[in-house]
Amino acid sequence: MRPPFLLGLLLLLAALALLAARLSPPRGGGEAAAYARHCQACHGPSGEGVAGIYPPLSEVGFLAASPEGRAYLVQSVLRGLPGGLVVEGTAYRVPMPGFSRLRDAELAAALNHVLALLGAEAAPFTPEEVQALRGEALSPQEVLRSRPPVP
Repeated sequence: MRPPFLLGLLLLLAALALLAARLSPPRGGGEAAAYARHCQACHGPSGEGVAGIYPPLSEVGFLAASPEGRAYLVQSVLRGLPGGLVVEGTAYRVPMPGFSRLRDAELAAALNHVLALLGAEAAPFTPEEVQALRGEALSPQEVLRSRPPVP
């Protein structure tokens, strides 16, 4: 084997190990585990997203400060979003799937982890808040249209 081949192989193995670490959710319950299981693969371990593909979660703290924004956040996780979301001036065309299969407590926990990641001062999401919004039948397009303006 030639040295350049070995170097390439080592770089490939390192990249695969990093990817596996990024996609491996922690075991157990709690907010971090809920986020890791359902959000981290696309939005990253710190909510940074993937440039041009999956949006960062940087605007969640602002949105979580108003009743309309909170409803939008819960509905976006429950129903998903079509492509066309603009975050920090960048358009993201990849749709987000809905996670209506999540229990109310697990969905609230994942959103609360995002608030913690951002150091947001918004009130924590509750399972009761999720349950109340679950009854509204919205399409992903309707959810996107309900998004409050973000400065």
